[in-house]
Amino acid sequence: RINREEIYTNVAASVNFSWTQISLLLLSSTIAAVGLVRNSEVVIIGAMVIAPLLKPNMALAVATTLGDLTLIVRTIRIGLIGILLPIGFSILIGLLYPISPDIPEIAIRTKLTLADIVVALASGAAAAISLTAGEISSIVGVMVSVALLPPLVTWGMLMGSGEWEPAFGAMLLVTANIASLNLAAIATLLLQNVRPTSWWENIKAK
Repeated sequence: RINREEIYTNVAASVNFSWTQISLLLLSSTIAAVGLVRNSEVVIIGAMVIAPLLKPNMALAVATTLGDLTLIVRTIRIGLIGILLPIGFSILIGLLYPISPDIPEIAIRTKLTLADIVVALASGAAAAISLTAGEISSIVGVMVSVALLPPLVTWGMLMGSGEWEPAFGAMLLVTANIASLNLAAIATLLLQNVRPTSWWENIKAK
């Protein structure tokens, strides 16, 4: 696998927000919304292929593992934009086109189950392994987006439609998936001995 310094350099360089990423987030949210409303799993998968959600989560895991508070703050700020943008856009969609929480592809994203946690944990671990191997692929990015994009869009559209109870369920799913992704990635990095080099960084990391 690649060394600690190269891993850090790769993720630090990826923590930025451009108009390209904003465009991809809006486009992927639009496609996901269409897929959810049409109850089309194929369209939802298409949205996850282009969603740029992998890098911020991996950067947060690496920054947390290494105790880099500066990178943590920068990553959280960019990560919040990556979360709030799809939610805000989806709320607008829900206001313009109210949806029913009974649509199957929406209903399954309003309940937190053990299977959802397992998928998020596995996605986080796979992403961390790919990162340390220096071979992050689009497939891993899709797996991370599986855990994040459809629940985010579901949450926003349900809030825009005034469906508060199922929206709360989607919010719980998003929160649990983000936590599971990052915890699994951090655990995987630690198992691969990606750790701080100095004692004060180790204290901050803990």
